[in-house]
Amino acid sequence: GLEEEKKEDNYEEMGIIEESDKIQIIVKYRGADNYVSWYTDTSNEDVKMALMCCCDCIIDQGFELVDSNGQKVDFSNLSSLRNGETYHLYEGKELEEFKKLLGDKWRKVKIEIDPLRHGEAQKAIEMMQVGSNLLKH
Repeated sequence: GLEEEKKEDNYEEMGIIEESDKIQIIVKYRGADNYVSWYTDTSNEDVKMALMCCCDCIIDQGFELVDSNGQKVDFSNLSSLRNGETYHLYEGKELEEFKKLLGDKWRKVKIEIDPLRHGEAQKAIEMMQVGSNLLKH
């Protein structure tokens, strides 16, 4: 009915993909919306790994994903995830069963890089050398 049409319009305004073969959720952390989507024929294992890696990249530590009713998302059963729903990401314990995937100490090695060696800085230097005024862009 009319309420369903308003809901669909709202999804489009929020940038949510409204395709029948895709599911998209919003993972909210510190006020920022992070859109996560996958095709409906994607295996549950692949969705679980992708969603966990997404959350881990956003928060970079142990986490909990909670739905709008305050229920923790059970990563072993993702069938409860609803298209267009907003889920909140909170700091939490490292999940032991996913320690190999998320807790690999070598994956999170932080190395300080000289600022002038960053790719963006190198490109800016090249542009200045050919006479481009970076302030006008």
